[in-house]
Amino acid sequence: TLAGLLLAGAAFLNADEGSKTSLQFDDPSKPGTLKISLMLADIHITGADTKEITLDADTPLDDGKPRKDGLRSIGGGSAYRVYQKDNVITIDSGDMMGMPRGMADFNITVPKSTSIVLKVVNGGDTVVENISGDVEISNQNGDLRISGVSGGVALDTMNGEIKASLSSVTEGKTYSFASMNGEINLRVPQATKADVRFRAQLGEVLTDFDDKQLVTHLGPSVVVEKGAAPGAVAAPAPAPAPVPALPNAGVRVPNLAHLPKPPFPAFGGQVVIGKLNGGGPEIIATTMRGTITLRKSD
Repeated sequence: TLAGLLLAGAAFLNADEGSKTSLQFDDPSKPGTLKISLMLADIHITGADTKEITLDADTPLDDGKPRKDGLRSIGGGSAYRVYQKDNVITIDSGDMMGMPRGMADFNITVPKSTSIVLKVVNGGDTVVENISGDVEISNQNGDLRISGVSGGVALDTMNGEIKASLSSVTEGKTYSFASMNGEINLRVPQATKADVRFRAQLGEVLTDFDDKQLVTHLGPSVVVEKGAAPGAVAAPAPAPAPVPALPNAGVRVPNLAHLPKPPFPAFGGQVVIGKLNGGGPEIIATTMRGTITLRKSD
């Protein structure tokens, strides 16, 4: 089982109107992972030069202690829980299906090197900034915004806009962005070396890089493997395999060098394939209804 419900040494202020929490990873000398799984939540995560994780929420924290009136909640509440195991801190809403009282707000500060694995369902916007660890976010109905991120990135939303500003692009990392109904706006440093592959099925692909820096051609109407000759046609890509969980951990730690990329729509629209400053790690983006824009960040 997950050990350390409301970790030893953590400080808590738990009231009906909200909660504040301060805690550390089991081994602060090593990069940790923050995993969040919630419904109906706006989440803002900021990396800082600190060893502590601070969490400020407008919803109560379930610390496992009896209420002052001697009662215990067995349903219909809106509290969240915190666990830790193997340098992975997990925040979730327990056995409940979300935050029944409505949208919850979470403001979280973590060490810069923290990796983020975040899933939000049924609404809420997500902001992550100033993180050097890997960032994996899935949000069913909400906007995603990341900035100052230098680790690997995998973002997807069904109904929402993606805004991503990468401070660097690193060899061996994955950079993937997918929205079913929303624009994708990407910013990278002007000197970034990358291979790009974009599909906007019902929208445009735009850039402010000139045609000498970003050399592109239109790809086939069906997905082909990276490195295939222009105009090559292949069968639609198979569904990506699930990422295996760590043994006995009960949670997934991101390894974005090997994460499956979001599948492109098999037909329709255009695929734009190109090399930025001669090529490098792959940046892949796909949207069904929206524009994809790649801009210089400096």
